[in-house]
Amino acid sequence: MDSWNGAGGTPRWLEMSKLFPASIALVVLAALTSCEHMKSPGAKRAAAVPRTTSPLPPSASRPPFSRHDATVPFLTVRACYADASAMCALIDAQDDHAVPFRGMRRAGDGIISVGVKDGRGRWLQSWECGGHIFITGASGQPCQIVLRNESNARLEIVAGIDGRDALNGGPFRVENAGIILPPLQTTVIGRVSRGKPAPLTFGAGRSPSAGPVVEREIKPAPGSILLAVFHERDRFPWEGSARPQPSATPDKFPRRKSQPAPFTHEYR
Repeated sequence: MDSWNGAGGTPRWLEMSKLFPASIALVVLAALTSCEHMKSPGAKRAAAVPRTTSPLPPSASRPPFSRHDATVPFLTVRACYADASAMCALIDAQDDHAVPFRGMRRAGDGIISVGVKDGRGRWLQSWECGGHIFITGASGQPCQIVLRNESNARLEIVAGIDGRDALNGGPFRVENAGIILPPLQTTVIGRVSRGKPAPLTFGAGRSPSAGPVVEREIKPAPGSILLAVFHERDRFPWEGSARPQPSATPDKFPRRKSQPAPFTHEYR
């Protein structure tokens, strides 16, 4: 009977059943402790960082745009327009080879592409001649300027047409706020909405008697569209960043195996 009874006459099987919950808790604690030791250092560091469900604020993911030079654009692109009857004489006045196109055209040094549509979204007949773009557009005709950033850095583009700012309608100044265009993105200035007046329209156009396009000021002359392109401080479109990168041979550069052919948008 002693083998069946414990202290105070309590059966031993009842005393052992009271020990089962404590034993299970010890086993679970030991298993969790061993799993924690088996975690990698990276997993431990990630577990130590408190989690949050709120996204980063826009200012943290995309800092404000700061021009590398506040008043001198990195690139200027001019597009002159005239009606169909004056376009041949206007191009002849440039005394240079002309390439016809419809749609987008790489301009300047190739970091942006430019195209002009009418109010119904159709590409207008255009030419590239002497480093400038020429567009067939009649007076009073709605137009839309299509821009694409072909670089790996953000750009700010101030656009003007016929002496006024294409974004706010006021006088054109390079100090005006422009469009911040992310890398490899496209935007439309003057998009036409159904039932609303067109934001941009062509004026009288450029006269062939004005001669070749030689503008000494950064402003859109009558009959022209001007795009002033600014790059971000310490971030250049052709390389993305001005920060020096470590190199094993900083004083040596690989030689070109062949001379690349010039692009069609490069002015001769």
